[in-house]
Amino acid sequence: MSKIALCMVICGKVYQSHDHLGLSSIAGELVGKDHEVDFFYISEKHEKQILKEIIQYQPKFVGFTIYSANILRSLQISEEIKKHIDCFIIFGGPTPTFEGKIILHNEPVVDYIVKGEGEIIFSQLIHKIENNLPLSDCEGLIWRNKKNDVVENPPSPLLDRLDELPFPYRMKKKISNVVHFNLETSRGCLANCSFCNSKYSRLQSGKIWRGKSIDRVINEIEDSVKKGVKRFNIVDLSFEDPGLRGKKRMLEFVEAITKKKLQINYTVHFRAEFVTDYNLSIIHKMIDSGMSKVSLGIEAGNSNSLKVYNKIASVEDNRNAIKIINNIGIPAIHGFINFNPYSSIDDLLENAKFLYDCQWAYRIENFCSSVQIFPGTPLKEQLINHKLIPDDFCYKNDLCGYTFLNKKVYWLNKVFSTLLQRKGIDIDFGLYTHSFLFETSEIFKKFPVPELIQDAFDNLKTRFYNIIEEMSLNHYRFFMDSVRLVSSSESYEKFEREYFQLEKELIGDTIHYYNAELEKSKLKFAWLCKKNNVAIAT
Repeated sequence: MSKIALCMVICGKVYQSHDHLGLSSIAGELVGKDHEVDFFYISEKHEKQILKEIIQYQPKFVGFTIYSANILRSLQISEEIKKHIDCFIIFGGPTPTFEGKIILHNEPVVDYIVKGEGEIIFSQLIHKIENNLPLSDCEGLIWRNKKNDVVENPPSPLLDRLDELPFPYRMKKKISNVVHFNLETSRGCLANCSFCNSKYSRLQSGKIWRGKSIDRVINEIEDSVKKGVKRFNIVDLSFEDPGLRGKKRMLEFVEAITKKKLQINYTVHFRAEFVTDYNLSIIHKMIDSGMSKVSLGIEAGNSNSLKVYNKIASVEDNRNAIKIINNIGIPAIHGFINFNPYSSIDDLLENAKFLYDCQWAYRIENFCSSVQIFPGTPLKEQLINHKLIPDDFCYKNDLCGYTFLNKKVYWLNKVFSTLLQRKGIDIDFGLYTHSFLFETSEIFKKFPVPELIQDAFDNLKTRFYNIIEEMSLNHYRFFMDSVRLVSSSESYEKFEREYFQLEKELIGDTIHYYNAELEKSKLKFAWLCKKNNVAIAT
């Protein structure tokens, strides 16, 4: 049996994670075949040390999960690995699924590409190489034949019986610092957003949406709880799918958690059109069972951009969804894309007012975000047809390297797209504090606390919402003033000079200041609770 290193390079917009579900799922299949597997999460800070560990491990196969944001760095690291180890490099993930042939044509360091859902294909590939068997019948594989020609085999069918997959494999020595596990209850999405490449499943035969049984999901949760992990990020693209059956399934999930008395917290992803008064009872039941955060794919506050993104929800649907979530008080991860190649100044003004009205303006990244052009998406094909990106746009190009139809929108995008990096702004500002407040509030509902603690908690919540309100107004004014500047500027140089002065006056270090103030207040409250033996969220 073989030694296999499963790797993910953490850079760009591939954020720090030590529980990549794709890698863990592949590992579950490989370990079940008696292979030896280890995981390597390669961040810039620890790159030299992790590379040293990979070389010491001496794997025969090195698999990388690849996104548009980390492919170039992954190629460089693969080159470094092959200088020291005689091994096979295997790429899988969204980008290789759509651009595998191009990658193998251009990148000799990569030996094989696994397309689509990789558990079975990866395992079959290793079996065939180990036993010197032909690769021509390995569905879902892109490879080179003896003539060095790139061969793309037919796609494999979608995995239908998800319950038959082994549990994701996590190494005990590497989960001690893991805050949460990623949890999958289904695969596939019934929406058709133009910017999303999750539609790789449409390249393969079989049902687009497939769900695990609730029994299987609960068994995975219980197994994780035994390992000491009680927080879960449910990675289903839309937890409410499929339709009416999805709602019934959600209730079964909630009932199973309640029946098993599982004390867990979990996050789910919703589309905006699901979050309605009609579905409010389901949402409340999910909160009672441990749902402590939601991710909402709103994307825009104007109808033109929603049409570009091919969203199902209308602007009014989006407003109603956020209003419901705000009224409940549950923290929300914001899905919002302010800029796209077709944006007009009026679109951006509508977005800004929408963000302010919906109390999402305190997250300044919502004003800075631009649509990214991923392989395999309808939006990419549309931009090629409209000559806004080159015909050969691929993994080597900047994900936001398109032409804007409106020159002044482009000027505005140039300064806002670099704002977060220039200011060193934490994109999750407020989210952790909001989560702490919500989860602690749920604890206090079950276990009443002394008046001293409740008063201190109420004061903390009041200060948090006051800060959010102050920041929302400040960011809204800043963006609106920036739009006025760009609208009146005759040259980019003039606009840039005046913009940076405005940024200095209105933004400065306010976000860092408020972040530090919230953290200080939270720590003070936590100390008070500890002193009085009161349990709070961790």
